[in-house]
Amino acid sequence: MPAYEHPVGAHLSARTLIDILGRGADLLAKVRLGRFTGSAITFGRGGLPSFGYTFLSRASLRHAEQLLLGDTAGVRDEVGFLLVHQRYADRFFPGTSVLHTRLRYSLFVPWILERLRANGEGGAKFIDALRREETALAERLKGESYGVIGRLMLPEASNQPPSYVYWTALATWGLVDRKPNGRGWSRSDLGALLAAGSAKTLKDDDGRPLTTSIWPVAEVPEPPDDWSATTPLQFDLLPKERRHLARLLRATRSQRDGDGPSLLAKLIGSSVASSRACWDPAVLRAAGVPYQATLDRAGRAASLAAIGRGV
Repeated sequence: MPAYEHPVGAHLSARTLIDILGRGADLLAKVRLGRFTGSAITFGRGGLPSFGYTFLSRASLRHAEQLLLGDTAGVRDEVGFLLVHQRYADRFFPGTSVLHTRLRYSLFVPWILERLRANGEGGAKFIDALRREETALAERLKGESYGVIGRLMLPEASNQPPSYVYWTALATWGLVDRKPNGRGWSRSDLGALLAAGSAKTLKDDDGRPLTTSIWPVAEVPEPPDDWSATTPLQFDLLPKERRHLARLLRATRSQRDGDGPSLLAKLIGSSVASSRACWDPAVLRAAGVPYQATLDRAGRAASLAAIGRGV
């Protein structure tokens, strides 16, 4: 039976700690600490856990906390079905992610970027300013019932802030334009653009620059009146915001289906809210003939993945 031995004064790594905690009642995991031979953390059947003396570094504790909160970058794919899910997801719902929570984030992020642009927060200070804005956004949203990115990390900044989680969606849905070569802009790229645009330029009689610098953030509806305040915010979309996003989502295309409308585009405005799966009859009717066979095959693949994970 495995045991984890660490001399007195040594630090348990975050991975080791998570490994011990994650084994539950099926494993007797002991932490033997040098001269404290009678002290151990024991997880097993037949008794309550006992705790001895252990030394954990602050870095290990922070890392372990992030792992337990699921707030680290990347997606776990122990069984190997992730690639199948990703291919179907990209085909049916371009730009979406399992990390997405609420649709209004796709407007919150451009509004934040425009504020940073107005404040001249370019160059090396851009990422820090963006982090502060997104932490303040989580603070203003924490009264919402669910979907607040970074709420569990407050007052610290999240490792996966909204701009990170929604960045692909912003580019795919037309909220952030792509570079002339077709590649996407990164958040650091935007900071560099703002730094380059802060240089003094000639202006016309109205005070507008005679040379226009590149700014890839597309025009979006004006933010609500209380956007610049510190009062609580909500996820509910205003009518003008709903219309704008619906127009963008209806324009999404599937590269695998002759560049025709994506399944996401077809479902906008359809009555499929009560459907439990993408291959339910209501979804199949809204999707139309070109997608029906593919959706049926996706359902079979999902069933196979469920069986594989259960074995």
